[in-house]
Amino acid sequence: MRKQLSQLEEELANLPDEKKRLEKAVKQFEKEIKTLDSSREERIKHFEEQIEHLKATAKQHVEKLEKQREKTEQVQVELEVMNNEIAAQDSKEQDSGKSGSNLEGEVTKLKETYEAKKNASESLGAKLEAMREELKNLDEKLGTLSTELRLAVSSVKRRS
Repeated sequence: MRKQLSQLEEELANLPDEKKRLEKAVKQFEKEIKTLDSSREERIKHFEEQIEHLKATAKQHVEKLEKQREKTEQVQVELEVMNNEIAAQDSKEQDSGKSGSNLEGEVTKLKETYEAKKNASESLGAKLEAMREELKNLDEKLGTLSTELRLAVSSVKRRS
């Protein structure tokens, strides 16, 4: 009985210390809540900056794609012109009676030029397609970040 009584007296004596410890914990939790609130706003701002950066990057990629498209179209026009030149040259040579060996040399040169430009055109087409895929991926990322930002903003508004 005395043992219990002494134990209870000891617990009663420790109550003010326990109260002080709990008050300190409450103050610490309040500080942490304030810190979390301020960091949430910083994260929202950071997401908004990321979105702007991604938009700028996407715009640059679109401009690059447009330039590549123009180059591809130019190469196709040049190819058409070359084909027309070959046809015109063939008809001129037949009319003028040039020898077959001269024609073969010129045709070989024109074919080589044609193949080189065709390869360049195909290479540009592949690059253009890769850039299109990259632009699609960036667009998806932008959409995801936008959704996350909306969720974060709505979460902040609900908590406020």
